[in-house]
Formats: sequence, structure tokens, C-alpha cells
Amino acid sequence: MPLVLSGSCVTQSQAPYACLLFQTLSKRAVALQCNYQCGFCFHTAKTSFIQPIDDAKRGIKLLVDAGMRKINFAGGEPFLYPDFLGELVRYCKEDLSMESVSIVTNGSKVTEAWFEEYADYLDIMAVSCDSFNETTNVKIGRGRGEHLKTFVQLSQLCKKYGVKFKVNTVVCRYNFEEDMNKMIEQVAPFRWKCFQVLIVPGENDSRETLRVCYLLSNLSW
Repeated sequence: MPLVLSGSCVTQSQAPYACLLFQTLSKRAVALQCNYQCGFCFHTAKTSFIQPIDDAKRGIKLLVDAGMRKINFAGGEPFLYPDFLGELVRYCKEDLSMESVSIVTNGSKVTEAWFEEYADYLDIMAVSCDSFNETTNVKIGRGRGEHLKTFVQLSQLCKKYGVKFKVNTVVCRYNFEEDMNKMIEQVAPFRWKCFQVLIVPGENDSRETLRVCYLLSNLSW
């Protein structure tokens, strides 16, 4: 499992497996904005600050110098900042020759124009999909009814531009009985990763937070 860093400092033993989120480019939790409202999300925006590109590159270079070989950009929704994201992806692959550069996205803001410019620098695109029933996606907070269309289009774009397509699914009370195998076989991701809902105190655990986690209290893991 990659280690998610909380700042720009990393030990030699941790560095090769470091996973850099947008907010870890600074010691503050930054750039967590997202255009979706998934009820279980624990990366909730509390600031509009985004790290200057030169500072972001400097932080990544320090990690690479310490031994980091792989990087994953997430959020929030990283494609709310497509130029910023694209330049970092290019920098990591072209200038730093990193072994793997990946992105996690809800897919709603990804364009073919972005692929045309930056696909050569990207190894993996992970797109979140929690259900193949659009009504369920809306109920969860993942879009307003067009998520599946976008999801399929992105699987095709990844194939067209030679980027590995990965699927991330969060299991919650609205989808835990759904059989997704047929559709997963159709989009044929190189990897399908399923997550259990994670409750983070102060982020998604009460009606006082921006999100209220959908608990699976009746489901045995």
C-alpha cells in the first residue's frame, strides 16, 4: 500500500511508496474542492488555496531525491485544475523520469483535449464508479445523472491514448448488493479496486461536518 503523506517531509524508507495528493504539496490541507457531493467522502474542501506550481514541483523533486518512484494525484477533484495537473504530470514523467504517474478522478471534467496534450506522460487513470445504476449514483452524490456515460467514454479514451484504465468503487449501503461484474467486464479495466467506507472524525462523521458518512452497520466484513 502506498503511504499518503501529510507534508513534504518523508523518510528514506517511506519515499519509494509515497502517494502525493494535491493537499500534500503543502503542510496545510489545500485544494480539496470537488464538483461532486459523495456522501461518504472524507476529503472535504475547507479552503480554496492551491499550491503555486513552482512550489509543487519543488516538493515533488525533494521526494524523488529521497527515493520516491511512483506518484498519484487525487483531490478533491484534480481536473478542476487541468493545466496545473497536466504540467505536474508532464514534469513527473518527462523531467523526473518517474516509474509511474497516476490520477484519481471522478471523470466529469476530463476532456479529450487534455489526453491529446498529456496522455504521453500518464500511466494510469483511475475513475470512480460506485454503481452502474444512475439513480444509485445520484443518491450517493456522484453526479446528477450522466456519470455512467462519462465513465464509459473515459474507458474508451484511455484505450485510445494508451493509458491504463482503473476503476475505484466505494461500497456503501446503497450499492453493496449490486452485481457489477457484467459492466466491469465490458469496460475491462486493468484493475478494479473496491473500498470500504472510511469514517474520519471531523470530516464525515456527523451533521456538523460537510459530509455525513453512509454507514454499513448491518453489513459484515
